[in-house]
Formats: sequence, structure tokens, C-alpha cells
Amino acid sequence: MRKNSARLVGAAATALLGMTAWAGLKYTRTVSVTLGSNGSGSASGSLADARNSPDSVQYIGCETYVYGGSPEVLCWAQASNGVFGSCYSSNPAIVAALQSIKGDSELGFNWNSSSECTFVSVANHSYLAPKNP
Repeated sequence: MRKNSARLVGAAATALLGMTAWAGLKYTRTVSVTLGSNGSGSASGSLADARNSPDSVQYIGCETYVYGGSPEVLCWAQASNGVFGSCYSSNPAIVAALQSIKGDSELGFNWNSSSECTFVSVANHSYLAPKNP
């Protein structure tokens, strides 16, 4: 009986350790900026991962402001290799989508050759790292 109990405890411990190893998916999204030859480009990354990065170069974010009576957004990003990109928009749908950015969000945006934002994405997932102080 003792032998079976020991085996059962061993099997249970192994199962629990296996579960612990897989619990809580974590994903790192450092800032990436890609520039097109015509001035268009794209940028993406996690605000928290940029903040938590060991370098003092990368950043990503957007700000909303009112200019001339209507809200506009300006988004910018710089990767750890120094490549920079930015875009602006007064498109109400883009302005609205960017209102969901949080300090730990993953942000993505594309721009055309006139630096107008043509696509934005804001993701809030449990697998993204929280921002450190």
C-alpha cells in the first residue's frame, strides 16, 4: 500500500509541475519599425515591453489632441536600432480605436507616404507583460 501511495504522490507532483510550467503564457513585443521606400511604413510593439526594455532607445505610443475643433491622433515609435516612424489622423474611427490604449497595451499602426495613419490596432491581452515603474 505504501508503495502505491508513493507512486500516486509522485505522479500527482509530476502532473502539477507540468501544469505550472505551462500556466500563464507570456509574450514579449519589443518595438519594431519598418520603413517603405515611398515613405510609408509600419510600427508595432507593447508599451510595457518598450518601457521595461534594457535599452533607453525604444518607445511607442499615441496621443490625442484637439486642433481646430476636431480630435486628432499622433502615433510614433522608435525601435532599439533607432529606426523611427510616425503618423497622424483625424479619421473618427482611428481616433476612437486608439482610445482603448492602456499602459500595458500592444499597439500597431501603418502609415502612407503622406504620414497619415491607414491602420491601427490596440490589443490588451493577459500574455502581455505589465509595465514596471
